[in-house]
Amino acid sequence: MVTLGWQVNAALPEGTITFLFTDIQGSTRLLDRLGPLYGQVLSTHGRLLRQAAADHGGVEVDTQGDAFFLAFPDPGEAVAAAVDAQRLLLGHPWPHGEPVLVRMGLHSGTASIVDGGYVGIEVHRAARIAGVAHGGQVVVSSETHRRLQPMGERGVTFRSLGQHLLKDLDEPEPIHQVEAEGLLSSFPPLTSLLPPTNIPRRAGDLVGRDRELALLDGLLADPAVRLVTITGTGGVGKTRTAAAAALDALDHYPGGGYFVDLSAVEHSEQVPSAVAGVLGLELDGAQPGLDALRTRIGTRRMLLVLDNFEQVQAAAPAVAELLRSCLRLTVLVTSRSPLGVADETTCPLQPLDQPAAVELFLGRARAARADVQLTDANAATIHAICSLLDGLPLAIELAAARLKLFSLESLRQRLDDRLGVLTGGPVDAPERHQAIRVTIDWSYGLLPPPAQALFRRLAVFRSAVPLGTVEPVVAGEHVEEALAGLLDHNLVRAGEDEAGEVRFSLLTLLRQYALEQLAADPHRDAVLERHARHYASLAEAGDAPALRDEQQDVHAALTWLLDAAEGGRAELAQLAQRASAALGPFWYQHGDVREATALLDRAVAVASGAPGAERAAALRWLGVLLEHQRRPEQARARFEEALALFVAEGDPDGEAACLNSLGVVARTTGAFRTAADLFVRSLALRRSLHDDAGVATTTSNLALLHIDRGEVDEAVALLEEADRLDRGSGDDWAIACTANNLGVARLLRGEREGALALVSDALRRFAAVGDMDGVAESIEALVGVAAAEGAWVRAARLAGSGDALRTRVGIPAAPIDRQRLERWLRGPRSALGDDAYAAAVAEGEQMTVDQAVRHALGEATTALG
Repeated sequence: MVTLGWQVNAALPEGTITFLFTDIQGSTRLLDRLGPLYGQVLSTHGRLLRQAAADHGGVEVDTQGDAFFLAFPDPGEAVAAAVDAQRLLLGHPWPHGEPVLVRMGLHSGTASIVDGGYVGIEVHRAARIAGVAHGGQVVVSSETHRRLQPMGERGVTFRSLGQHLLKDLDEPEPIHQVEAEGLLSSFPPLTSLLPPTNIPRRAGDLVGRDRELALLDGLLADPAVRLVTITGTGGVGKTRTAAAAALDALDHYPGGGYFVDLSAVEHSEQVPSAVAGVLGLELDGAQPGLDALRTRIGTRRMLLVLDNFEQVQAAAPAVAELLRSCLRLTVLVTSRSPLGVADETTCPLQPLDQPAAVELFLGRARAARADVQLTDANAATIHAICSLLDGLPLAIELAAARLKLFSLESLRQRLDDRLGVLTGGPVDAPERHQAIRVTIDWSYGLLPPPAQALFRRLAVFRSAVPLGTVEPVVAGEHVEEALAGLLDHNLVRAGEDEAGEVRFSLLTLLRQYALEQLAADPHRDAVLERHARHYASLAEAGDAPALRDEQQDVHAALTWLLDAAEGGRAELAQLAQRASAALGPFWYQHGDVREATALLDRAVAVASGAPGAERAAALRWLGVLLEHQRRPEQARARFEEALALFVAEGDPDGEAACLNSLGVVARTTGAFRTAADLFVRSLALRRSLHDDAGVATTTSNLALLHIDRGEVDEAVALLEEADRLDRGSGDDWAIACTANNLGVARLLRGEREGALALVSDALRRFAAVGDMDGVAESIEALVGVAAAEGAWVRAARLAGSGDALRTRVGIPAAPIDRQRLERWLRGPRSALGDDAYAAAVAEGEQMTVDQAVRHALGEATTALG
């Protein structure tokens, strides 16, 4: 413990004291921006703080630069002083045109007075609490909150921010935010949170891995060690060890630690997409996945955990390239063999030694039967079981679970018998691999025939799936009863998704075993076909939530259909083409556009003899995906072919859709007159068909053309019509598209508040449906709103966050839209100057997607108020 300063003012309060710590957020950047003017700002900031403290009986304990340490005998007066100080700071006319944002934290407790200052852990706690707040925010500890009388008469309320771990303090601290009129209320999460991570926290201790964890802790703490690979046989515990080591090392990685499960990834070229998905980066094909990852990670000090790498070993060069490009990235890999690239550090994971194996067995055995204890009478049996299982954690856990059915001695005998039966496997297979195979085979042998059939047929699923998907695909008897048996035997995992629906999946090793069993199943081909047909039906039904959650299975199903069709089963070609075309809207908004384009291209090729309308639909969606990747000439060719087919088939809906799509390509390439003609023809057809959704889409596109040509009044009239139609349909994505376009048009007409409301509504809807391109467009429109207000710093920040988002998702703005954005940014650049403008843009670029959306909406709310 250290003392923080010296008494400046009156005698320091004694007893239970409320400590208030404050400092300016971004003071160094502010100093850089303001130069000599910073001294005046700092002086005014100190005067306002001292005024508020004096009004409420506070004592100034210490001041260091822009940081203040104040003490109050009464917690209510301390909070009131903080509120008044924030109001003074936020309301002051600062010379640089924006508020000085000061973070404030309060905590109540006792401390000793030594050499005119306070000493004690409660002082440190108060400082830590202040340190996790944001500029303009006031937070209090649970102890201060507990001691406060209700402050409603002062207009002060408190909002719980949950519990937060603070540096050097063992237990999490419940923290509340002070809310009052005149104070900011919307902030990012407190910085006390651990670096962002999705690394799984496993229940129970990791048994027998202290030495390995100590080694990994040293490696992951060393910035010079960039690639660490945990190697070992299946079931040895690589995943749990990697997760535990990564969590222990998380403090070294302020950019976060991210766990990427590669168990469902079957092709090495899909690894960048899998990593991107975990990082919240949506790839649409406009930018190669590896390039998008380089941009997303950049200079962040980040830890990636790549689990189950052995099946995508060909992706090792991509990992090496990512490490060469991102100099502060560290990668922790689990694999049965090293990656074989330069500067790799391997950490071989051996089976547990006998004492650790026995400890693990007993712990898991007690979960199955609470009365299991190690005694002199059973010690030899337990040691024999662990020896038979070669100390492999997964084998031990599966065997221990069988104690629900057998005694220890019966369990040992069954393992003994099974080992004898399964000797003589491939000579190049590790003995430990055979041991785990014995355990799984033994568990499989215990199942009744319906449960065995279900287990092996579950191997067709790559994703966690609900019961409603399992039943029609496996098509066995008593599926629910059999599934319950598999859960009891720990052969299937169950977990709830965000909607509360239970989903079922197999561990990777168990799925591999089940696939081997499925290969000998006489109904294998029928199961695979039912799987493919199920997901084709799901695609044709447009079930977006299921498609999003089970994308791996959708891809596998389409691939199987296409392989079968290309192999001679012509009756499946049309199904593959229909399903691929039906997935077009989903892929356009959510999917990997490049991968989707390849599948749809195959479907179009293999189903060349399909009915004209079906082929035309597939061609049109192929064109849409190509246009989305800024490949206009290829897109135009598909649209023209589709248009001819739709006309020949007498399909006016398809004809209108193609005319609209061709209009989009014409606008993109600057052929405005051609685009106008195409849109008008499409619109006439869609009106004659009473196709409100189509009318809204084409009307909105035609309005964009008017905006491009400077005919804003005409654009507003068209967009208002489209907006009415979209809101009548209830399609959130369509509403968002038109609302954003209408907001831009109103802004160009000088109607700032109307524009702000429309664009904010669009941004919320785009974020809710997960359309990152739409999110970027709305943020860019809010740049125009901020610029129209003269809010130069906000405009620059928003521009930075929008640019960063486009870089992450790999979708550049259309050239004509980019030109409009650049016009909006002339004011901020001129008013702020190069350095201040660049600093504000950089602040926006550092935001996550969620932070950028919240920031944009928060600014919008403030502006509307």
